[in-house]
Amino acid sequence: MYRIAFVLLFFLSCSSQQNKLHIYMWSDYIRSDLIREFEKEFNCKVVVDTYDTNESMYTKLLFGAEGYDIVFPSTYFLSLMIDRGFVDKLDMTLIPNAKNIDWNRLKLWGLEPSDYGLPYMISFSGLGYRADRTNKPTSWDIFADIRLRGRMTMLNDPRETIGAALRYLHYSVNTADPKEIGQASDILVEWKQNLAKFESEQYKNGIATAEFLVCHGYSSDMLQVSRELPEVQFSYPVEGSVASCDSLVIIKGSQNKRLAHAFINYLHKGRSAKLNMITTCAFCPNLEALDEMTVDERMEGLRFPSKEMIAPEVIRHVPKAQTLYLRTWDEVKSR
Repeated sequence: MYRIAFVLLFFLSCSSQQNKLHIYMWSDYIRSDLIREFEKEFNCKVVVDTYDTNESMYTKLLFGAEGYDIVFPSTYFLSLMIDRGFVDKLDMTLIPNAKNIDWNRLKLWGLEPSDYGLPYMISFSGLGYRADRTNKPTSWDIFADIRLRGRMTMLNDPRETIGAALRYLHYSVNTADPKEIGQASDILVEWKQNLAKFESEQYKNGIATAEFLVCHGYSSDMLQVSRELPEVQFSYPVEGSVASCDSLVIIKGSQNKRLAHAFINYLHKGRSAKLNMITTCAFCPNLEALDEMTVDERMEGLRFPSKEMIAPEVIRHVPKAQTLYLRTWDEVKSR
């Protein structure tokens, strides 16, 4: 009898594990009721952990973190994860909704299909500001304004923040030129004197409470705050903004690959992508979702740089300069 009880307990434990999907992702990046709907439809439990930078996510995996099924790296980090053997190839037969992805638009930004990941959302970074406390910033050099010293933040992200300085200098965010990256480093060290800190997760709260008056951040984050506080506005610098594409990938060693594929497929269902865009204010390159959205929904949720502005440049993996970018970032933060 005890043996029967043990066997039953063993199988119940295995069944429970098979019905859990572990996700490691950016915060506030999926509409919560969509997760609940997925759990109900697939009779499972979705467990979500969050990270604030690609670097922290990558480091955690590098040092042996296990148990995750799906991770949301930016595209330029996906190449590193593939090289390290962190991710599995996707079985596209299990993701029929991949047909909804607008590759024509993505290719204009230099993004190509990958066997290891599908695009999820594209984020544009620029300048969030308190319109009731300061004038609208129009250039990245707002961070040189000593009148705002201690009331500004920049993202705690090497490629985004070095990228902002590179755009200010009219260089590519994907340059591999040590001289150009060095000039960007010097600019950031100058700007750093006026910053409260480098911050990627709590700046939304800081600008909402007016602790910070100008924040280098994502348009999606600032638009979410603006819904509750119209005083929080967002602008794209005249020198051009920086864009990044986050991918949906399945971690090698995932214990629930079929459920992971089902979740990725679920996110690219037209209705799911539409609701996620409305909630997050980020852009999902999903044609079916865009067709279903009203003009008002597009205007609120998809606030792109205007055609009159310099087009955003998407961050891509630069193998020749990867170490240089990380070393430069360490130097900026230590100086």
